[in-house]
Amino acid sequence: MKNIVVFFMFTAAAFGQDFKMSQIVVSSGEGALTSGLDVYVEMRDTTFWKFSLQANSERAYFMYGYDTPYFTLYASGGVFRNTPWFGPRIDFRFAFIEMFYWHAWQTGELEYPKWDVRYQASITYASASWRGFKASYLVMDFLGDWIHLPGCEYSTSINERVKFALGMDYHVEKMKPLFRVEIRYKF
Repeated sequence: MKNIVVFFMFTAAAFGQDFKMSQIVVSSGEGALTSGLDVYVEMRDTTFWKFSLQANSERAYFMYGYDTPYFTLYASGGVFRNTPWFGPRIDFRFAFIEMFYWHAWQTGELEYPKWDVRYQASITYASASWRGFKASYLVMDFLGDWIHLPGCEYSTSINERVKFALGMDYHVEKMKPLFRVEIRYKF
């Protein structure tokens, strides 16, 4: 519940900075960065700044970024299992290829926050899309545990503003498929 309150506080603050809602994504299922019911809200101003929030029952985070046609550079932070974290992220886009790298540090141990900054995670992601199909690969080092997730997704437009997507990642270490479904609404 705390995460939802923090989520809406940041959303209200962003609206005070002349940001306009650009996209909402509601998803359910499992993935590298999502689990259960997940909500993502993206806002943009009239220049090149972008602000987004994502939350579920275990974590909430924000990303504030400088957006260009080929890359976005973010400052990010949030709370995961009652422990604050922060770190930079950079996204690259070119034609049908997307990539990002994200690095994070946390304060204390999970569930036991304190002012003791330590490494939390690094994530490298790449995908290629073609006509609604996407193939992806994610490598994550989370607190020393390596996770490899090859995946695929199919998305289709319901109308000019709404998209529906089905996806599956495969958790190589656990030998387990992870399924998700999402609805995207663009303003």
